Amino acid sequence: MRPSGASEQGVEAGPGTSPDAGTARDGHPERIPELVPEFEAYLASRTAGREDVGRYLRFSPARIQHEADSITRTLGRFAVAVAAAIESPRTAHDFLRSLDLRVVSRDHNWRRIFAELTDRDPCYDGHRRTLLVRYLQFLGDRKRLLEYVQARQAGLEETSQHVLAPVPGDDTPRLIAPGETVMRGLTEGRVLRLRLGRRRFELVAEERPVLLGPLDGADVERHVLRLGRNLIGRHPESDVVLDPAMRDVSRVHVLIDCNRAEDEADGPGTFVVRVTNLSGAHTYLSGPD
Repeated sequence: MRPSGASEQGVEAGPGTSPDAGTARDGHPERIPELVPEFEAYLASRTAGREDVGRYLRFSPARIQHEADSITRTLGRFAVAVAAAIESPRTAHDFLRSLDLRVVSRDHNWRRIFAELTDRDPCYDGHRRTLLVRYLQFLGDRKRLLEYVQARQAGLEETSQHVLAPVPGDDTPRLIAPGETVMRGLTEGRVLRLRLGRRRFELVAEERPVLLGPLDGADVERHVLRLGRNLIGRHPESDVVLDPAMRDVSRVHVLIDCNRAEDEADGPGTFVVRVTNLSGAHTYLSGPD
């Protein structure tokens, strides 16, 4: 299924992978549901589960750290690909054709599914975008599982060091899973609170939506967002570039899509905001539904 010459150089195999790529053990290709909603449901259960905990607990701390570092790098690449595919589904096809399948986990047949979709015709672009989003979620789950294993190995499993408590005054923060999109309305006088890693931000409505923060320091920066998609993270090509020293924030962390409300009854200063988490780090959103 792989086009010739399409692999990268110097990549590492992801957790649970080996150099062989793509087809089922019995030689038959993966059967892909024809409709995108059915395909999404088909992928939904392919997450890191309890059975993986026992496997990882047998690894040395050094190997666990190696796995975590590898997943962090892969997460960054897939986050960029998901952001591009949300803008233009066709880019998912280009990404799959340039992807070395050795970076894709064999767990839950992920690698076989990637191989099967790589060369299908353009009518499968929706499937490919869904595949990238769901695999990003799988990588986020796997990263959190490794963090849990690292905490257990260090004797810290009871400290909940990787779970952030809500900020006083927040309205029940909602954890956004990797690849998940949450939609909220934003009007003048209302605030949406966003947490990226340990950093707190606020979204407020002016002539255009404004991202305030991080709120943890003395000087609070204002980032006026454009209508449409805004990429937020430490990557220098992000629309809002955050301080590279904020290591708890991903290089490509969230995509904030802002549009004016179509219902005139909502008023001229009302926006519809969609927040897509592109990171394996903790991302919370709170505020009026």
